[in-house]
Amino acid sequence: MAYDEKLRALADSSRRALYESLAREPAYTATLAEESRLSQPAVSQHLKVLLEAGLVSLQRDGRRTLYAARPGALDELVSYLGGLTAATPSIEPGLPHAFEADAIALAALRWAREWPGQDPNVYAVTQRLLLMGRHVERALKETAERHGLQGSELLLLDAINLTPGHSLTPSQLQMRLGLTKGAVTKLMNNLERLGLICRSASQQDRRISHVALTTKAQGTLKTILDHHEYGADHAAAKRLTANGLTQLAHLLQHFHGLMEEELARRAASDKSE
Repeated sequence: MAYDEKLRALADSSRRALYESLAREPAYTATLAEESRLSQPAVSQHLKVLLEAGLVSLQRDGRRTLYAARPGALDELVSYLGGLTAATPSIEPGLPHAFEADAIALAALRWAREWPGQDPNVYAVTQRLLLMGRHVERALKETAERHGLQGSELLLLDAINLTPGHSLTPSQLQMRLGLTKGAVTKLMNNLERLGLICRSASQQDRRISHVALTTKAQGTLKTILDHHEYGADHAAAKRLTANGLTQLAHLLQHFHGLMEEELARRAASDKSE
């Protein structure tokens, strides 16, 4: 069966990585070798397997060869896996998070089967980010509450702490936190009442104020770090290899940038209508 070859071809993690790269955009062998940090002969051998499995196509360009993922190459495989998942017992609410993650993978395959031509990874990525975002928000809320704070207040303190000189203007805090002027003002008023920040007028322009951390706030942040009070996201990130963590950080940065571009494009489109 055709999908047997595809399964065998994608069973190797290096080949999967090469195929995923080609699924994003066509590339030459040398480029793939540089990006994957594999030797060029190793990349060529992996590409040969992917080519024989019908997952990629090639186009000669002089002495170079341009490879690309073949459109629809995974359709039969997705259909086969979708048939298997149809007979899989449904995941009941309340099961451990490991089962929830499996459920997302299964749901992604069903989604692709329901909407032919769609990449199941698009669904899987957005659903995992949504689930992980909820965990991160919950952990932030719990950590903040242990110190008598709201999650947004802890984020504000962290934003100031990570700035050279430990000082920001209210406008800079608005941009950093993505909050309205009124929301930032409310947070600052409460933190000032708790003795965690202090505000002072700029010597260059008295209309501008600077917000700085107090010694008490710095002590609070140090306590959180020393007692490992950060959430499961921090602990999970530390369990990744150094290379894996770097790759994840770069991928998330790129994905975040693409989201910002899409949001800007949609905002511009709305204004033009």
